[in-house]
Amino acid sequence: MKIKLTFLLLLLSLCLCAQINYQKGDTLFVWANSGLNLRETPNENGKILTTIPFGELVEIISETENEMFDVEIIKSKKINNKWTPNYSISGYLIKVNYKNITGYIYSGFLSKLEPIYNIQTLYSLNEIFEKEHGIAKRFEWGNNERINNEIIFNNGFVYYERAGNAWFQTTYMLSNVRFEEGILIVYNFIENMNKSQNGIWFIEKTKDSFLTFTENSNMYNASIRQMNNIFILTIDGSN
Repeated sequence: MKIKLTFLLLLLSLCLCAQINYQKGDTLFVWANSGLNLRETPNENGKILTTIPFGELVEIISETENEMFDVEIIKSKKINNKWTPNYSISGYLIKVNYKNITGYIYSGFLSKLEPIYNIQTLYSLNEIFEKEHGIAKRFEWGNNERINNEIIFNNGFVYYERAGNAWFQTTYMLSNVRFEEGILIVYNFIENMNKSQNGIWFIEKTKDSFLTFTENSNMYNASIRQMNNIFILTIDGSN
């Protein structure tokens, strides 16, 4: 029953594969950790009207015809005498309204995904999802040597965990979340961790809509990928 339910949910999500396009009237969240500058004109040197904090909502007025450009969000680091890959997001300047102020901001840090504040551990995102969305179904099975947990949240997100005496693997399947939106979760987490010096996270490899990253102690590894409209985050670690 557990396997059938998860399979049916996954199959349903795979059918909802239409691309998310921002349109006039859409409300989007700001995902830039240090805020996002609202500019008077649609260019990178335009006068800054205000800085919109992380988590605030903006309303789309119209798109501009400006070309897309990249902004680096995860910087390269020198680990074991080798430089790690960096990662950039693509976007363009888009016209929005914020608290009755109209201007232009970078679309790469906008998302329909509700912000997740101060992410400290990726493997406990389920606690945040439970608090924000509530649980629709929960399943637990296993024995003394291995346990399995599965949670389906009310918003359609799925959490699955396998754990043994000295290891665990956690997987999140976020339906109707594009890779460009999901990567903002990772960016937020890496920024928080690297600022706190609780662990240095860096990218190991990138390839299209697939990315792997790790922590410098090698106790934790993670990967993100896209499968149609489902964003998948997997974390492996040692207990």
